[in-house]
Amino acid sequence: MKYSLFIVALFFIPFLLKAQSNYKSGYFINIKNDTIKGFIDQRERFNNPKVFYFKPDLSQQTKDISLADANSVVITGYDHYDKFIVPVSKGYVTLNRLGNAIDTGFRIDTVFLRVIKKGKNASLYAYTDNIKTRYYILDNPANKIAELKYFAYLSDETRSTVNVNSFRLQLLSIAGKYQAGNTKIADRINTSTFDEGDLLKIVQLINGSDINEKSESKNLSGSRYFLGVGMKSNTLTFTGSNFVYPNGGSKSSVAPTISGGVDFIFNKETQKLIFRAEVSFAYNQYNMDNINYTVFVDQASNSLDVTAFTSTVHPQLIYNFYSGNILKIYLDAGLAANFSAYNNYNYIVTTTIAAGTSSKTVQNKYPAFQAMWFSIPLKMGFVVTKNIELFGAYWTPASLTKYTNSSASIASYQVGLNYLIGSK
Repeated sequence: MKYSLFIVALFFIPFLLKAQSNYKSGYFINIKNDTIKGFIDQRERFNNPKVFYFKPDLSQQTKDISLADANSVVITGYDHYDKFIVPVSKGYVTLNRLGNAIDTGFRIDTVFLRVIKKGKNASLYAYTDNIKTRYYILDNPANKIAELKYFAYLSDETRSTVNVNSFRLQLLSIAGKYQAGNTKIADRINTSTFDEGDLLKIVQLINGSDINEKSESKNLSGSRYFLGVGMKSNTLTFTGSNFVYPNGGSKSSVAPTISGGVDFIFNKETQKLIFRAEVSFAYNQYNMDNINYTVFVDQASNSLDVTAFTSTVHPQLIYNFYSGNILKIYLDAGLAANFSAYNNYNYIVTTTIAAGTSSKTVQNKYPAFQAMWFSIPLKMGFVVTKNIELFGAYWTPASLTKYTNSSASIASYQVGLNYLIGSK
């Protein structure tokens, strides 16, 4: 039963995703250059799409618009894509995938490029896939498009990352063609980074327009803060022979929690995928007693009284598998790093002999609990009235000790309420 709620929800996600849509007014230009107006599903996207979902009218069936059907696709007020046949570089630029030489390999492909800015002299585009984001510049009068070249590799000599900013020479060439003698543009290009914001400003200068003009793609990312309270039930369980409780033992503790953090929303319109950075605090007290009888009729009483004060840093990913205007239902998973401090606890064994005499053994800070430990929280919840979030969570068992043949582990259930600040 621990995972049943999450398994059922995961099973239904594909059907829910298919049912959920976010149609916005838009149009596409077909291969005959006819403009077809209607509504386009404005989905959560990280990579450039190959297919768009289109309805001539909201009451009609969805039609797939692919590269074979359209030269341009426009979601009014949000995104604009144009079709091009372009070289697509293959080299990685992320540190964990870099080689020790420049990878200049590429393929020729037909793709939808996202329009960043169109201008009389030059237009800027972007293309993102699972490898990286690339930027393209279109020389409009010459009708020539080229990928802006940026490479990175690891140097064996210096043991550091080397960045090859070939795109600067490409931009200087176009700037010299349309803004000859403009030293300000040249200075900006020579110090620019391979970043959408920097490239946008340079293209605007090449076009002789205001450097602060906005791009043609709407910025859909956003953030919000939250504060939360809840109740958490922890169960501390001991297992293993010759340990704290030879026959096994567990104790539950229910205590309040407080939390807060920030949400990074990938798309403010759909709000389907959210990265959450959360910090929380809780304390739990465990008073444990266990009585064992030996074959010698001696009675042994084991007791442990420990209090844990725990701060948790919890990065997590939230997916709203149902996202309506009034109600959102989500699943949430992440990894929690827990930092615990404990009171000056003692493990006490009192042995009473049949004659009435007894002996007591006291072990301070035994068993030795870890100050830092990890757990995996799984959540399911819903958001109502855009600001109130209610959730339930199961924290998978996590070990608190490092013993070889025995262990103390903790598992938790939690319910809580968050207040979202600055949400849409």
